[in-house]
Amino acid sequence: MRIITWNLNSIRTRRARLLKLLARHEPDILCLQELRAEAEVFPRLDVAAAGYHAEIHAQAARNGVAILSKQRARVRRRGLPPCEGRGEARFLDVEAAGLRVLTAYVPNGKSPRHPDWGYKLEWLEALAAYLADECDPEQPLVLGGDFNVAPADCDAATANPDGVLCHPSARAALAGVVRWGLDDAFRLEFAEGEESDRNLYTWWDYTRLSFARNAGARIDHLYVTAPLRSRVRKVMVDRDERRQKKGQDIPSDHAPLVLDLDVSRG
Repeated sequence: MRIITWNLNSIRTRRARLLKLLARHEPDILCLQELRAEAEVFPRLDVAAAGYHAEIHAQAARNGVAILSKQRARVRRRGLPPCEGRGEARFLDVEAAGLRVLTAYVPNGKSPRHPDWGYKLEWLEALAAYLADECDPEQPLVLGGDFNVAPADCDAATANPDGVLCHPSARAALAGVVRWGLDDAFRLEFAEGEESDRNLYTWWDYTRLSFARNAGARIDHLYVTAPLRSRVRKVMVDRDERRQKKGQDIPSDHAPLVLDLDVSRG
């Protein structure tokens, strides 16, 4: 079984890339973040023609998440409490292909000195509470998304402790989510600090030739519960999707993160 998470940074701009990604990888489940358009804009007919059902939680112009699956999913929840007052679409929880699948688009926070910083930490705390109240760590569950946190210094080219991606309080809040009963699928394959980490960042800024210099960060994650731990077979980043090629449209600033699970046993 193949599961992918990808912040596509606008469904309007990346519509053709989405369909090509489905054809190239043929994932069983695809978690999407930052649709940046209302649900009516999502290419449901094209996605259905490719063999996928789509569950969407969207809003106009900003945020937005979706889960695409070959088997029709059952929605458990759209949105978390911190989003309700802001009208933001950042969370989706479904059951699909025998799994509980959650996708999250965690607020960036803008700056540790900005009022939105508290919102980012509150959001991660709400996610941890949701897992504790609504989910079971002994059941097969995958949590994927753009978390806007690089968990360790080796997960960012510039591990600035005063920045939004590497700040100690953001890392602590993400650790609180993971502590519920999750494993970072990436770390099940790659030990922390391995040289290969630098080839497996998932986000690079558009400025200062960041992708060419590989000045990125690993902020997109796929987490699994204990029943899936031993079934992780491969984790990879589709860096080619992030590469700007002559004559092609601009890619997302994120690359898809791909997880292969062995579901042949049990």
